[in-house]
Amino acid sequence: MKFSLGIILILAATLIFELSEAKIGAPNSFKTPPPSGICKKHKHSLKPADGTQIKAGFCSSQTFGEIPSASHMVSTRILFPRNGEVLRSNKNFTAKVKSIHLNTGFFSDPLTDYYDLPQQLGDNGFIKGHSHIVIQALEGRNDVPDPTVFAFFKGLNDPADGSGVLCQVVGTKAQPGLPRGFYRMCTMSSSFTHQPLIMPVAQRGSQDDCINFHVK
Repeated sequence: MKFSLGIILILAATLIFELSEAKIGAPNSFKTPPPSGICKKHKHSLKPADGTQIKAGFCSSQTFGEIPSASHMVSTRILFPRNGEVLRSNKNFTAKVKSIHLNTGFFSDPLTDYYDLPQQLGDNGFIKGHSHIVIQALEGRNDVPDPTVFAFFKGLNDPADGSGVLCQVVGTKAQPGLPRGFYRMCTMSSSFTHQPLIMPVAQRGSQDDCINFHVK
């Protein structure tokens, strides 16, 4: 089959344009999509997502994006404090968290890029993302804490060390450590723009960890 030079040049230009439009590696290569039918006709009249954190609730048209294989799913353990650990009050301590199969260090600005990019995988097939730790006070043995109230919260936005461990000091010079009480500490693993990680199968181990500890 023969093609004229003009047709070949047109096809080549079209291919180059499509490839340039298809790049997904750059952080801003995805844009917040316009509201889909579900968001336009939502019975609760929720605002469409705009990259900010809307406390009144919102409707997202975002796609899930790239989902890892079952052999590349994320799993996490809290190394310190250990479950049942007793710590001194008003004294800083270093929380330690270890995850597998998570490309850490991918952390967007949560004020402007919240839930506005699909989940992405690295060349190794692991999700690009980060983790958080949140510590909440517990009033009693069977207390279920209010999710809007916490004693400490921090995004772990730096890459993990060579062993896959992330460290975070809890407390400051002005407000060291935690006051006396019982606490729950949990991790929250997220993709680049802070949405919970999407996994390929329903029956699996947890991608996050929680422990209880005592400060006295």
